[in-house]
Amino acid sequence: MFFNIFLLSIFLDISAIQLLFPVLGKIYFQKIITAAALSGILLNSNCHNNIKEALNSKQGNVIIFLFMWMLLSVPFSIYPGGSFRFLFESFWKVIAVFFMLLAYSPSKEHLNKIIWTYIISIIFLSIITVNGGGASRLEVGGGYDPNDTALILLMALPFLFWRFSASAGIKKIVLGCSGLLLIIAIIATQSRGGFLGLAAVSCMILFQVWYFERKGLVKALFGILILSSIIFFHGGEAYYERVSSIFDTSGNYNYNTPGGRLAIWKRGIDMMFNNPLLGVGVNAFISADGRLYSDEGSRWQAAHNSFVQIGAELGFPGLIAFCFLIWSSIQNVRNIPSGNVSAESDNFRNAISYSIIGSWVGFIVSGSFLSAAYISPFYFLLAISLSFISMESPTNKKTFSPILTRQYLIYKD
Repeated sequence: MFFNIFLLSIFLDISAIQLLFPVLGKIYFQKIITAAALSGILLNSNCHNNIKEALNSKQGNVIIFLFMWMLLSVPFSIYPGGSFRFLFESFWKVIAVFFMLLAYSPSKEHLNKIIWTYIISIIFLSIITVNGGGASRLEVGGGYDPNDTALILLMALPFLFWRFSASAGIKKIVLGCSGLLLIIAIIATQSRGGFLGLAAVSCMILFQVWYFERKGLVKALFGILILSSIIFFHGGEAYYERVSSIFDTSGNYNYNTPGGRLAIWKRGIDMMFNNPLLGVGVNAFISADGRLYSDEGSRWQAAHNSFVQIGAELGFPGLIAFCFLIWSSIQNVRNIPSGNVSAESDNFRNAISYSIIGSWVGFIVSGSFLSAAYISPFYFLLAISLSFISMESPTNKKTFSPILTRQYLIYKD
C-alpha cells in the first residue's frame, strides 16, 4: 500500500498537477501523500536497509556531503534567511523524495513501476504543455518556465524511447505517439538550451540504436528524418530564427549585454574565486548577483548554468561533489554487469542503462543553460542511478559498456 502511495507522490511531484488544480495545494494534498509515503519507510526495516546500502558507497557519501554542505552554507550565506527558507520550505521535499526512491526502488519490479510512473507523469506534463494556451513560449501553470519545462521533458525522452523499443502492440503505438508529443512539447517551449539538449540526446539514442541493432543504421536515419520533420513543420520560422540566434554573436543579447548569459557566467565564476570554500550560500546566486555586481549592470539574475550556480553558491567543494555525482553515475551505470543471467534480464538492465545515460546527457547539455541544480528531476535521476547501481552491484562478475558493446534489445516489458 505504501509503495503505491509513493508512486502517486511521484506523479504529483513531476506532473505538476497541483498547478492546474490549485485546490489540491489548498488542502495540502501532495504534502499529505508525501507524509504517508514517508511513514511507510519508518514502518519497514527493509526500506531502512535499502537506504543504508545505497548510501554505503563513495557516491552515497558524496551525496550526504553535498546535502550537509548546503546546510553549512546557510549561516555564511549572503542572504541567510533566503537560504534557510529555501532548504526548509521547499528543498526538503526534494530530499524526501530522493530518500524514498532509495528506500522503495531496489528491485526490478519496483524500479519498473517507478519508471512507468515517471513516464506517465511526463506524458501528462507534455499534454498540458502543448495545451498551455496562447503564450508565445509554452510553460506549465506558472510553476515551470519554458526552459525548465524543456529540460524536464528532455530528461525523460530516453526512458520513453527505450520503453518504446522494448514494447509491442498497442503499448508500442501509445508510447510512439507519446514520444512524438514529447518532442513537440520540447519544441513548443522554444528553449534554445532545450534544442541543444534535444540534439545531444537524439545523437546519443541514434548512436545506441545504430550500434546495438543489426538494422540500426536504417532506424537511425529514419529517426533523424522524423525529428527533422517535426522541427521543420511544427517549429516553423520563429523557432528556426530563435535557434539560429544561438550562433549570432553580434545580435544575441547573451553575448554582449550585462544581462546576457556570458556576463552572468563571468560574475558567477568571480563569485567562486572570491568565495571558494562555502560560496555565497545555497540558492543565493540572485541575491549575490544583485548586491555585489550592481555597478556592472546586474539585474538580480539567475545563474542560467547549473554548474556555475552550484560553484558560486557552494564553492569549489560543492561543485566538485556535484560533478562527481554526475560522472560517477554515468560510469557506474555503464559498468553494470550482464553476469550469468537470462537474456531478458540482461536486456532489462541494458535498457535502463541506456535510459539513464541518455538522461544524464540531456541534463549536462541543457542544464548548462539554466539554473537547474536543485530541481527534483535531477535528484530523481540521481536516486534512480544510485538504486540501479546498488541493486545490480552484488552480481558484478563481468563488466560491459552500454556505449561500446553490442547488445540486442529483446526484453519485452
